[in-house]
Amino acid sequence: GSHFFYKTNGSEFFIRGVAYQDNGHFASESTQIIDPFGDGPTCQRDIAYFQKLGLNTVRAYAVDASQDHSECMQYLADAGIYVITDLGGNNPISQQDPQWNYPLYDQFTSVVDAFQNYTNILGFFVGNEIVNTTGTSNAAAAIKAATRDIKAYIKKKNYRTIPVGYSSGDDADVRMLIADYLNCGDQDDSIDMLGMNLYSWCGDSSLTESGYDQRIDDFQNYSIPLFLSEYGCNTPSPRNFTEVSAIYGNEMTKVFSGGIVYQYYQDEADFGLVSIEGDSVSTSADFSNLSKQLAKATPSSTAISAYSPSNSPQSCPATGTSWSASPTLPPIPYARLCTCMMQSLTCVVPSNQSTDPSIGQSLSYICQTSADLCLGAETSPLKGQYGAYTVCNSSELVSWAYNQYYLSQSSSETACSKVGGVIQSPVKNLASDCSDLLHQAGAAGTGTITSTPT
Repeated sequence: GSHFFYKTNGSEFFIRGVAYQDNGHFASESTQIIDPFGDGPTCQRDIAYFQKLGLNTVRAYAVDASQDHSECMQYLADAGIYVITDLGGNNPISQQDPQWNYPLYDQFTSVVDAFQNYTNILGFFVGNEIVNTTGTSNAAAAIKAATRDIKAYIKKKNYRTIPVGYSSGDDADVRMLIADYLNCGDQDDSIDMLGMNLYSWCGDSSLTESGYDQRIDDFQNYSIPLFLSEYGCNTPSPRNFTEVSAIYGNEMTKVFSGGIVYQYYQDEADFGLVSIEGDSVSTSADFSNLSKQLAKATPSSTAISAYSPSNSPQSCPATGTSWSASPTLPPIPYARLCTCMMQSLTCVVPSNQSTDPSIGQSLSYICQTSADLCLGAETSPLKGQYGAYTVCNSSELVSWAYNQYYLSQSSSETACSKVGGVIQSPVKNLASDCSDLLHQAGAAGTGTITSTPT
């Protein structure tokens, strides 16, 4: 259905949330993550302010799976606060060159492993505003493949059922296309919840002036829970948050299940509710305005016993000039295939270049020489065609292409060094599972891996 309910008493759950990530330290070019749940005392300090606001949810964008989150997650649980976190963190699915490969799969599943045992995990996001133009719509296939594989992973590991969703921007060209695409078809591959980052209500606005009424119309037949994953236009300042009465009012709550204010910490973009100096917290006028508005918000709720969902999944959007993601998804990442493939090659990327971020450019050079050499590395979301080795990392993909070029030039060592490769001795007797996987992938890498050793 399209609502959240409390498991304990069947009453409806509306998100009253805030984005909780220290952006002072968190920048896209930085690999350093300040994990909002990694420090118990900081959490405890901030929870006092969450409670003053009357919150029941916080959203994080980047967490470090290797840290211990137990202290903070327990404090949040004791305060009745749920958590939604993005899985990609500082290494999300790329907008420019969208791949769904095993390094991303490992990153995403490591976050699932780190948080699945906390009963106050409300859900995971596989991405945030990745598709925001028709030109980036090809990334939708990788987003949906990630959804499919994370849902399957949660099931396979016998974890409790945790919703997997996506946080979408409010971009008129693709707003409904991405929402429909992630909801259509086999529900095992589809998102369980959709967040929308919506900043169209500024100052003293109204349902019609802000366009909120159109979003209600757009999504009235949507079959899964929908909420505002970010809101809070910051002009004029201070924010008076009059949209809160609409978000939790009768019209919106038929379709939306609450929302998450952007954001707790102050930063250079000036969206913060509080400023932190050392260990002292100063609240802004925005903070007290939001607190007053949320205190007045009393949404009328549906009980699960009285709810019979009637909405069904949307139809998949047609591919064409405005949408370039076919319903045929990228393959499931399987790292062993890549290990086996690398053992079988003669011409490969030099080891001192294997982690160079620009290595992927070598791939386009070879593919321009002859497209046939690149079929095993081809990613075509528009056609729904994916080479078997698209699940590998960039260096492995380029090694595959180098070797294909080398073979096409009568196995000439000169040809290998011409493209930047080095000669290695392939493994003579591949393990039997390797032989089987490489046979499935085929000589050109165009096969489909249908069975993997468990």
